Amino acid sequence: MDKIPVLCYCSKKGDFRNMRIYHGENDYTNYESNSFLQVNHCGMRLASEHITITTRKNGRVDYQLIYLVSGHFEVKYDKKKYHLNQGFVIYPPNMPQKYVDYEDTQRIWVHFTGMNVEEILEEYHLKPGVYTSGNSPLAKEMLLQLIVECTRRPFISNEKGILLSILSTLGKSVNHVENISNDKINEAITFITMHYNTDINIKELASSCNLSQSRFMCLFKEQTKY
Repeated sequence: MDKIPVLCYCSKKGDFRNMRIYHGENDYTNYESNSFLQVNHCGMRLASEHITITTRKNGRVDYQLIYLVSGHFEVKYDKKKYHLNQGFVIYPPNMPQKYVDYEDTQRIWVHFTGMNVEEILEEYHLKPGVYTSGNSPLAKEMLLQLIVECTRRPFISNEKGILLSILSTLGKSVNHVENISNDKINEAITFITMHYNTDINIKELASSCNLSQSRFMCLFKEQTKY
């Protein structure tokens, strides 16, 4: 990656800190796809001793989801600057990008594309932009699972399914759609998402939630709309 170390004075601490600037004009994962939905790249940025500025003056040809896990994050979107302590950003294709990771910033990013992305976002009542709320433990768990899935790249992948679940969860969160209050149900949903390729006993899942099988299925359908 094209990272350039420069000295930057931080008035808050009164000393010089090492800053890195990343010009993302030659991202090797930056491409379009004719498929329904495709994950080009994803990963997690952990806390670091460096401040990093990322700039893409021409944006990317795909979408980018940036989900703030913790810390603070600065992003420029449509010529306006935002300071986030929670929330997420969805950059559309070909929009100039600039954002700053501070030492305490932890975030997850997903670059995705496809012929139906615009319709998918509309269905989940999302649109490109900056969301200053909407953090969800369930969304975080699924984002981490997506990273694992993209790293393994199995012959039969569930990247699309996981990404759809992430977007659905974020859409519900920012639109204040009531989620199931029972944490056990959410844990069960996360387990199903992470073990999609194994035999899952619904009766055992319901029992672990102290619910009857019929009640569990009813609550599950309310949460997932399936």
